Amino acid sequence: MKQLEGIKHLLYPVEKVKSEDILPGYEYTSAQEYAIVVDKGNGVKKIVNHCSNIYEIAHNKETIETLVKGFGNLDFTVQGTGRFDSRFAFDFIFRDESLAIQKGDEIFPKLRMNNSYDGRVRWAFNLGFFRMICTNGMVVPVEGFEDSNISLKMRHTPALGEYLDTDTLLEMVHDFKRGIKDFSAPYKELQKKPVINIEDRIQEVIENTKFPARRAEDAVDRVLEEMVILKVAPSKINDWMIYNGLNYQLNHSTDIKMDTHKREILDQSILSF
Repeated sequence: MKQLEGIKHLLYPVEKVKSEDILPGYEYTSAQEYAIVVDKGNGVKKIVNHCSNIYEIAHNKETIETLVKGFGNLDFTVQGTGRFDSRFAFDFIFRDESLAIQKGDEIFPKLRMNNSYDGRVRWAFNLGFFRMICTNGMVVPVEGFEDSNISLKMRHTPALGEYLDTDTLLEMVHDFKRGIKDFSAPYKELQKKPVINIEDRIQEVIENTKFPARRAEDAVDRVLEEMVILKVAPSKINDWMIYNGLNYQLNHSTDIKMDTHKREILDQSILSF
């Protein structure tokens, strides 16, 4: 599976073992009866969670391989990130459908899978967009699409395995592709809104959201960089470029100490504002 080449380092083995087998001679509460252990290879094993008997693991490797096989007829790539060896985000980026928000600025549909081995992040699938110019992922605006089939969330319970229905996810992707113009319409609206002063506009967004103020200068620099990349004149700066200057930091800044799902929530609030 060629799509797995760039994410193999995130597909390591994980298992649920009895805590007493790891540390015998102690009593454990029902919530700590088992431990989740990841195997990083080279003899390195790491305990990332303690849990009860009913906690079930959604294995990255098995899930990703099942989806890659199920999506086999589509043109897509897979990217992934991990944190603490236990919290993950994988993006399936579909290249056979795209839309230009402005000249030279294309977005592609993507399906994101969030997962965790430490119980901190729900196993979930969310549809959104991937912006090619800066390898940014973006959320779908919530307002106006509350009834759309763009997300699926599951709990780590014994019924977990019943949720992985590739046909359901595939249908979600196809529906999203068919509605790409509608789902991306709010971005087009941002593109129509002119911005007079980049610094002032970014500061206004920061004051009305929880975007970290210390990253304001970086966001400004990114907007200025994209002006050059896209050959945009100062008089043509718009809210789409402001949004992406902020979104770029959420996707790439290692100084923002936030799990992926929390970055997505912040991204949504920025977009909504």
